[in-house]
Parts: sequence; structure tokens; C-alpha cells
Amino acid sequence: MITTIIVVLFTILGIITFLIECVLPKISKSKEKQRSAADEDKFDQARIDLMRKKQERSSAESKEKDLIKRRKQAEVDIEKWSKINHVQVQTNNRLQELKPSEHSGLSKEEKTRAIARKTKTKQERAQEIRDSLPDEPSASPDVSTISIKLPEAKNLRRRFYKSDKVQQIQDWIDSTESVTKDYKLVLPFPTRTLDDMNATIEQLGLHPNGLIYVQLE
Repeated sequence: MITTIIVVLFTILGIITFLIECVLPKISKSKEKQRSAADEDKFDQARIDLMRKKQERSSAESKEKDLIKRRKQAEVDIEKWSKINHVQVQTNNRLQELKPSEHSGLSKEEKTRAIARKTKTKQERAQEIRDSLPDEPSASPDVSTISIKLPEAKNLRRRFYKSDKVQQIQDWIDSTESVTKDYKLVLPFPTRTLDDMNATIEQLGLHPNGLIYVQLE
């Protein structure tokens, strides 16, 4: 009986020794491999995230440089257009001086009365337009801010609904009595005359902000 117990104990001891020497190291190595694979995955993900951030930063820098370049070009174009418009104003003024006056055959008093009648008509029309114009809208996603570049480097600015038409912009300019001669509205980029009075601000690409030049004819 004792012998049997001793044999059983030695057998159990042998099994335990086998587990310690053979099985446990394999389990430990397997866990180490799993940890190593997990670490490699984390490293790869970190590297991918870093590359993505670099690409995003590079793209943002490229967009910023392009925006700065376009802004500088716009400033150059505006300055060039202002010079051209100024020369046009001076030329028109000179031509007007050389043009025979429509009141050349009248006496001084008759000329004064004719000019007064003409001025009064323009003032009355401007007042009628002011009375008919709706109030300036408050800032909102459906509202555009329109800047008007007048001759001799003067400026006007007003808010309109993006659905408002060119005619409403022209009426507002007339109501300010800022331009006393015939004129046309011109978009600077690219340069084109606004002939369609029914075109909306949004259709012309002037929403949410736009610039229009007043060019004397």
C-alpha cells in the first residue's frame, strides 16, 4: 500500500515537473508573441496617424499659400482697375468739357433755370426711389453685403437679400445721388458689364460678399 502511494506521488511529481519545464514556457512564449503583435499593431497605427497628420498639415499649408497668392493677385487687379477707372473718369470729364453744351444757345438765366429743372428732376427721382426701397436687411445667411466702388475712389456698402436683382442695386445707387452722370455697373473678376437687370445677386456669384464697380459712360 505504501509502495503504491509512493509511486502515485512520484507520478504526480513527474507530471508537475513536466508542466513546469515544458508547458508553462510555451504558454509564456505564446503570450509574449501576442503582446509583441499588439505592440506592433499599435506602432503601425501610430505611424499611420502621424503620416495622416503630416498630410493634413501639408494640405492646409498649401491651401493657405494659394489663398494668400489669390488675395495678393486680387489686390493687384483692384489697384489696376482703379487706375483704369480713374483714367476713364478723367477722359470722360475732358470729353464733356469739349462737347458743345446743350444750353449753349440760351441766356445765363435760361441756362440756370434749365439746370435747376434737370437737377430737381434727378432729386425727385432719387427721393421716389428712397421712398420705394425696402429697409436694409439685417445680417443673415440669406443676406449679401455688396460693396460699390464709385469713381474717384469713393465707396458705398449695403446689405441685400441674395434673391434681390441688379435693378434694386442700381436703384439704391441712384437714391444716394452719388453719381450724377450716366454709368454702368461692372464686375471686376472677370470684367463684365451687368446688362441683365433681372439677374439675382446669387446668380452673379456675389453671395455672401460682392464688389461692383461704377463706370461712367
